[in-house]
Amino acid sequence: ELRTPLNAVIGFSELINENSNMEDILSFNDIINKSGNNLLALIEDLFDISLIETGDIRIENEPFSIQSMLDEVQFIIKNEQLILGKEEIALKMYVDFGNINPILNSDQNRIKQVLLNLLKNALKFTQWGSVEFGCLESIQNQIPMLKFYVTDSGIGIPPDKQELIFEVFRQVDESKTRIYGGTGLGLTICKRLINLLGGEIWVESEIGKGASFFFTIPVDVDDA
Repeated sequence: ELRTPLNAVIGFSELINENSNMEDILSFNDIINKSGNNLLALIEDLFDISLIETGDIRIENEPFSIQSMLDEVQFIIKNEQLILGKEEIALKMYVDFGNINPILNSDQNRIKQVLLNLLKNALKFTQWGSVEFGCLESIQNQIPMLKFYVTDSGIGIPPDKQELIFEVFRQVDESKTRIYGGTGLGLTICKRLINLLGGEIWVESEIGKGASFFFTIPVDVDDA
C-alpha cells in the first residue's frame, strides 16, 4: 500500500520533461497530487497506530460545542464528496442531545478524527443512496453517554467479519476490496481512540444493505 502511491509519484514525475505538452503535464500532476495525498494518509495512519501501541498518544480533554464540531465534519465530507465525484449520494446529519449538555468535555480532535474516518469509509463503499451521521443521547448501565453514528447504503459487511475489521491490517475481504485501497488500519485506530476516550465502538450490517457504525463517548454527570 505504501509502494503503490510512491511508485505513482516517482513514475509520473519522471514522465514530465521539456517535451511534455500541457495536457499531459496537468494529467500527470493530478495523479501525483492524489498519490501524494494517499501516501500522506497512509503514513499518518502508521504514525497513529505506532503512538497508540507504545502508549505515547495524547488525549486532551477540553470543553467544545458538539454541534460546531459536527458542522465542521459535514463541511469536510461535502468537499470529500466533490473530490470522489459522489455528489449524488445524499449526505444527512441528525442531532438529538436530549437532556445532555451540548458542550462536551472530551478530545474534540480525536472524536472528529474517528467521525471523518468512518464517513470517508462510508463514501468509499457506497455507490448510491445516502450516508447519514450524527449523535443522540444514550443511557448505558445508568450512565449518560453520547452515541455517535455513521450509517450508509453501501456494500455491507458479513456478520462473521464484523469483529475482524477492527483488527490491525485486516479488511473484510483482502482480495476483492483491494479495489477500494487502504491499509486496514483506519478502523483499528478508531477503536483504540474510542477506548482511550472511555467509550465503545461497534458495527451493525448486512451484505448489500449498508453498514451502521456506532460509538459512545461518556458525558460528565455534572454536565449532563
